[in-house]
Amino acid sequence: EGVAVTFIAPREMEHLRIIENLTQRKIIRHPMPTLAQALEGQQQAAIERLLTAAEDPTIAKYKGMAENLLEQDHNSVTLLAAALKLLTREPNTEPVHLTEEKPLYTKSKPKSRRNKRRNRSFSKRRK
Repeated sequence: EGVAVTFIAPREMEHLRIIENLTQRKIIRHPMPTLAQALEGQQQAAIERLLTAAEDPTIAKYKGMAENLLEQDHNSVTLLAAALKLLTREPNTEPVHLTEEKPLYTKSKPKSRRNKRRNRSFSKRRK
């Protein structure tokens, strides 16, 4: 029992219809979530994980570390917000800057014996 999720491109819709006909079941279609919706879902999952962990009886060994953090003039709300941010695993939204690079030189395989000799002499000259 569970949930299966399939991501398809518009050109794959016919394949989806074939699967529906073979299984004789209608597959429920949902639009792709936006980044904001996905992040909101991650945040909600982080809150649920945090609440579940708070109910775990083995949390006692972490209470001392928490008290030490609070004694270091850290605000409890700020620490909780930091824990939620870490649990959410937000994607890095820093823009990526690509620089143009020349392709690496690669030797192609010689097609004939004659080309093999030519390439061998070329590599000797190059050294």
